[in-house]
Amino acid sequence: MTMAIAHADCLAPSSPVNKDLPNIELTLWNVKQAEGILARPPELLNSQSDLYFFQEVNQVGLDLLQTEQGQRSFVQTLHNHKKYGVGILSTLKPCDQYTIEVADEPIMSKIDKGLVVHFYKFKQKSELILKVINVHLPLFMNPTTFGNGAYKRALNKLSHEVLSHRGPLLIAGDFNGWTPSRVRTLLPQFAKSNHLDELTFSTNSGNRAAMMYLDRVFTRGLKITSEETVTDIKDSDHFMRRIEISVESFFEQ
Repeated sequence: MTMAIAHADCLAPSSPVNKDLPNIELTLWNVKQAEGILARPPELLNSQSDLYFFQEVNQVGLDLLQTEQGQRSFVQTLHNHKKYGVGILSTLKPCDQYTIEVADEPIMSKIDKGLVVHFYKFKQKSELILKVINVHLPLFMNPTTFGNGAYKRALNKLSHEVLSHRGPLLIAGDFNGWTPSRVRTLLPQFAKSNHLDELTFSTNSGNRAAMMYLDRVFTRGLKITSEETVTDIKDSDHFMRRIEISVESFFEQ
Protein backbone atom coordinates (compact mmCIF):
# COMPACT_ATOMS: atom_id res chain seq x y z
CA MET A 1 0.00 0.00 0.00
CA THR A 2 1.27 3.48 -0.86
CA MET A 3 1.47 5.75 2.16
CA ALA A 4 1.32 9.54 2.29
CA ILE A 5 4.06 11.63 3.84
CA ALA A 6 2.90 12.81 7.24
CA HIS A 7 1.47 16.31 7.49
CA ALA A 8 1.26 17.63 11.02
CA ASP A 9 -2.31 18.86 10.73
CA CYS A 10 -3.47 15.60 9.14
CA LEU A 11 -1.88 13.50 11.89
CA ALA A 12 -3.51 15.45 14.71
CA PRO A 13 -6.20 13.42 16.52
CA SER A 14 -8.66 16.27 16.01
CA SER A 15 -8.08 16.58 12.24
CA PRO A 16 -11.26 16.07 10.18
CA VAL A 17 -11.99 12.70 8.60
CA ASN A 18 -14.56 12.68 5.80
CA LYS A 19 -17.38 10.17 5.53
CA ASP A 20 -17.26 7.20 3.19
CA LEU A 21 -17.79 8.30 -0.41
CA PRO A 22 -17.92 6.06 -3.49
CA ASN A 23 -16.96 8.96 -5.79
CA ILE A 24 -15.85 12.59 -5.75
CA GLU A 25 -17.26 14.97 -8.35
CA LEU A 26 -15.03 17.86 -9.43
CA THR A 27 -16.14 20.96 -11.33
CA LEU A 28 -13.18 22.63 -13.06
CA TRP A 29 -13.64 26.08 -14.58
CA ASN A 30 -11.67 29.21 -15.41
CA VAL A 31 -14.44 31.73 -14.74
CA LYS A 32 -12.85 34.68 -16.62
CA GLN A 33 -12.40 37.30 -13.89
CA ALA A 34 -15.37 35.83 -11.97
CA GLU A 35 -17.80 36.54 -14.84
CA GLY A 36 -18.73 32.87 -15.16
CA ILE A 37 -19.99 32.70 -11.57
CA LEU A 38 -21.50 36.18 -11.43
CA ALA A 39 -23.68 35.36 -14.47
CA ARG A 40 -25.29 32.70 -12.23
CA PRO A 41 -25.55 29.90 -14.84
CA PRO A 42 -27.94 27.16 -13.65
CA GLU A 43 -25.40 24.52 -14.71
CA LEU A 44 -23.20 25.81 -11.88
CA LEU A 45 -25.75 26.93 -9.30
CA ASN A 46 -27.61 23.62 -9.48
CA SER A 47 -24.53 21.43 -9.51
CA GLN A 48 -23.79 19.08 -6.64
CA SER A 49 -20.03 18.75 -6.98
CA ASP A 50 -17.87 17.91 -3.98
CA LEU A 51 -14.99 20.05 -5.24
CA TYR A 52 -14.93 23.24 -7.30
CA PHE A 53 -11.59 24.26 -8.80
CA PHE A 54 -11.83 27.83 -10.10
CA GLN A 55 -9.26 30.03 -11.81
CA GLU A 56 -9.67 33.83 -12.16
CA VAL A 57 -12.13 33.83 -9.26
CA ASN A 58 -12.60 36.31 -6.42
CA GLN A 59 -14.15 36.27 -2.97
CA VAL A 60 -17.44 37.64 -4.30
CA GLY A 61 -17.74 34.75 -6.73
CA LEU A 62 -17.00 32.09 -4.12
CA ASP A 63 -19.43 33.68 -1.68
CA LEU A 64 -22.16 33.85 -4.34
CA LEU A 65 -21.94 30.15 -5.14
CA GLN A 66 -21.84 29.26 -1.45
CA THR A 67 -24.93 31.42 -0.81
CA GLU A 68 -26.81 29.90 -3.75
CA GLN A 69 -26.08 26.44 -2.37
CA GLY A 70 -26.82 27.47 1.21
CA GLN A 71 -28.05 24.00 2.15
CA ARG A 72 -24.48 22.72 1.71
CA SER A 73 -21.47 23.47 3.91
CA PHE A 74 -18.23 24.49 2.15
CA VAL A 75 -14.59 25.13 2.95
CA GLN A 76 -13.10 28.01 0.92
CA THR A 77 -9.43 28.47 0.07
CA LEU A 78 -8.44 31.39 -2.18
CA HIS A 79 -5.01 32.37 -3.43
CA ASN A 80 -5.69 35.98 -4.32
CA HIS A 81 -3.06 38.65 -3.73
CA LYS A 82 -4.52 40.53 -6.68
CA LYS A 83 -8.08 41.03 -7.88
CA TYR A 84 -8.67 37.49 -9.18
CA GLY A 85 -6.99 34.29 -8.13
CA VAL A 86 -7.14 30.52 -7.76
CA GLY A 87 -9.79 29.07 -5.46
CA ILE A 88 -11.12 25.80 -4.12
CA LEU A 89 -14.65 25.44 -2.78
CA SER A 90 -15.05 22.05 -1.11
CA THR A 91 -17.79 20.15 0.69
CA LEU A 92 -15.00 17.90 1.99
CA LYS A 93 -13.12 19.01 5.09
CA PRO A 94 -9.36 19.29 4.53
CA CYS A 95 -6.96 18.18 7.24
CA ASP A 96 -4.38 20.59 5.81
CA GLN A 97 -4.42 23.36 3.20
CA TYR A 98 -2.18 26.10 1.80
CA THR A 99 -1.51 28.16 -1.34
CA ILE A 100 1.66 28.75 -3.37
CA GLU A 101 2.54 31.76 -5.50
CA VAL A 102 3.84 31.27 -9.05
CA ALA A 103 5.09 33.94 -11.44
CA ASP A 104 2.55 36.43 -12.74
CA GLU A 105 2.80 38.35 -16.00
CA PRO A 106 2.53 42.13 -16.45
CA ILE A 107 -0.04 41.82 -19.24
CA MET A 108 -2.49 40.20 -16.79
CA SER A 109 -1.82 42.40 -13.80
CA LYS A 110 -5.18 41.74 -12.12
CA ILE A 111 -4.93 37.94 -12.21
CA ASP A 112 -2.94 35.94 -9.69
CA LYS A 113 -1.31 32.70 -10.78
CA GLY A 114 -0.79 30.05 -8.15
CA LEU A 115 -1.46 26.63 -6.65
CA VAL A 116 -4.11 25.82 -4.04
CA VAL A 117 -3.51 22.60 -2.12
CA HIS A 118 -5.88 20.53 0.04
CA PHE A 119 -5.38 17.22 1.86
CA TYR A 120 -8.26 14.90 2.77
CA LYS A 121 -8.64 11.86 5.01
CA PHE A 122 -11.49 9.37 4.72
CA LYS A 123 -12.99 6.90 7.14
CA GLN A 124 -12.17 3.92 4.94
CA LYS A 125 -8.43 4.34 5.58
CA SER A 126 -7.60 7.50 7.46
CA GLU A 127 -3.85 6.86 7.10
CA LEU A 128 -4.13 7.16 3.30
CA ILE A 129 -4.31 10.88 2.47
CA LEU A 130 -5.61 12.31 -0.81
CA LYS A 131 -3.81 15.44 -2.03
CA VAL A 132 -5.54 17.74 -4.51
CA ILE A 133 -3.97 20.73 -6.29
CA ASN A 134 -5.81 23.46 -8.18
CA VAL A 135 -3.46 24.98 -10.77
CA HIS A 136 -3.21 28.20 -12.78
CA LEU A 137 0.14 28.52 -14.55
CA PRO A 138 1.64 31.60 -16.28
CA LEU A 139 0.50 32.67 -19.72
CA PHE A 140 3.18 34.89 -21.33
CA MET A 141 5.97 36.86 -19.66
CA ASN A 142 7.42 38.55 -22.75
CA PRO A 143 7.05 38.22 -26.52
CA THR A 144 10.46 36.64 -27.14
CA THR A 145 10.46 33.71 -24.70
CA PHE A 146 6.70 33.21 -24.39
CA GLY A 147 7.24 32.92 -20.67
CA ASN A 148 8.90 29.53 -20.76
CA GLY A 149 11.44 30.51 -18.10
CA ALA A 150 8.67 31.45 -15.67
CA TYR A 151 6.60 28.52 -16.88
CA LYS A 152 9.38 26.05 -16.09
CA ARG A 153 9.81 27.52 -12.63
CA ALA A 154 6.07 27.17 -12.01
CA LEU A 155 6.16 23.54 -13.18
CA ASN A 156 9.10 22.94 -10.84
CA LYS A 157 7.02 24.20 -7.91
CA LEU A 158 4.18 21.93 -8.95
CA SER A 159 6.58 18.99 -9.32
CA HIS A 160 7.84 19.62 -5.80
CA GLU A 161 4.27 19.33 -4.52
CA VAL A 162 3.85 16.05 -6.40
CA LEU A 163 7.13 14.56 -5.19
CA SER A 164 6.45 15.53 -1.57
CA HIS A 165 3.42 13.22 -1.46
CA ARG A 166 3.42 9.45 -1.88
CA GLY A 167 -0.33 8.94 -1.72
CA PRO A 168 -3.11 9.47 -4.29
CA LEU A 169 -3.08 12.75 -6.19
CA LEU A 170 -5.55 14.86 -8.16
CA ILE A 171 -4.11 17.83 -10.08
CA ALA A 172 -6.33 19.98 -12.28
CA GLY A 173 -6.52 23.50 -13.64
CA ASP A 174 -5.62 25.93 -16.40
CA PHE A 175 -2.12 24.93 -17.52
CA ASN A 176 -1.98 27.58 -20.28
CA GLY A 177 -0.51 25.24 -22.87
CA TRP A 178 -0.33 27.92 -25.53
CA THR A 179 3.07 27.12 -27.06
CA PRO A 180 4.41 24.05 -28.87
CA SER A 181 7.23 23.65 -26.34
CA ARG A 182 4.73 23.40 -23.49
CA VAL A 183 2.36 21.03 -25.26
CA ARG A 184 4.98 18.80 -26.89
CA THR A 185 7.81 18.89 -24.33
CA LEU A 186 7.32 20.55 -20.94
CA LEU A 187 3.95 19.09 -19.94
CA PRO A 188 4.61 15.53 -21.22
CA GLN A 189 7.94 15.61 -19.35
CA PHE A 190 6.17 16.84 -16.22
CA ALA A 191 3.68 13.97 -16.39
CA LYS A 192 6.28 11.31 -17.16
CA SER A 193 8.82 12.35 -14.54
CA ASN A 194 6.13 12.49 -11.85
CA HIS A 195 4.42 9.22 -12.90
CA LEU A 196 1.10 10.92 -13.55
CA ASP A 197 -1.77 9.87 -15.79
CA GLU A 198 -3.48 12.59 -17.83
CA LEU A 199 -7.17 12.62 -18.63
CA THR A 200 -8.06 12.96 -22.30
CA PHE A 201 -11.26 14.96 -22.58
CA SER A 202 -13.82 13.74 -25.09
CA THR A 203 -14.35 17.43 -25.96
CA ASN A 204 -11.31 19.56 -26.85
CA SER A 205 -9.63 20.85 -23.71
CA GLY A 206 -8.89 24.28 -25.19
CA ASN A 207 -11.12 27.30 -24.79
CA ARG A 208 -13.39 29.27 -27.08
CA ALA A 209 -10.45 31.25 -28.45
CA ALA A 210 -8.09 28.41 -29.33
CA MET A 211 -7.72 24.67 -29.81
CA MET A 212 -4.65 24.47 -27.56
CA TYR A 213 -4.66 22.20 -24.51
CA LEU A 214 -5.35 24.56 -21.60
CA ASP A 215 -7.55 22.71 -19.10
CA ARG A 216 -5.79 19.60 -17.86
CA VAL A 217 -6.35 16.89 -15.26
CA PHE A 218 -3.57 14.66 -13.94
CA THR A 219 -3.95 11.83 -11.44
CA ARG A 220 -1.88 9.28 -9.60
CA GLY A 221 -3.42 6.26 -7.89
CA LEU A 222 -6.94 7.33 -8.87
CA LYS A 223 -9.52 6.16 -11.40
CA ILE A 224 -11.62 8.68 -13.33
CA THR A 225 -15.05 7.17 -13.94
CA SER A 226 -16.60 9.92 -16.09
CA GLU A 227 -15.93 13.32 -17.63
CA GLU A 228 -18.19 15.92 -19.21
CA THR A 229 -17.59 19.28 -20.87
CA VAL A 230 -20.28 21.97 -20.71
CA THR A 231 -19.87 24.12 -23.83
CA ASP A 232 -23.05 26.21 -23.90
CA ILE A 233 -22.20 28.68 -21.10
CA LYS A 234 -21.00 31.88 -22.79
CA ASP A 235 -19.85 33.86 -19.73
CA SER A 236 -16.28 32.56 -19.78
CA ASP A 237 -13.75 31.92 -22.52
CA HIS A 238 -13.21 28.46 -20.97
CA PHE A 239 -15.57 25.52 -20.98
CA MET A 240 -16.80 24.06 -17.71
CA ARG A 241 -15.51 20.56 -16.96
CA ARG A 242 -17.08 17.95 -14.69
CA ILE A 243 -15.00 14.95 -13.65
CA GLU A 244 -15.95 12.04 -11.40
CA ILE A 245 -13.21 10.21 -9.50
CA SER A 246 -13.58 6.85 -7.79
CA VAL A 247 -12.69 7.15 -4.11
CA GLU A 248 -12.76 3.40 -3.66
CA SER A 249 -10.05 3.01 -6.29
CA PHE A 250 -7.34 4.50 -4.12
CA PHE A 251 -8.27 2.42 -1.11
CA GLU A 252 -7.61 -0.73 -3.12
CA GLN A 253 -3.86 0.00 -3.43
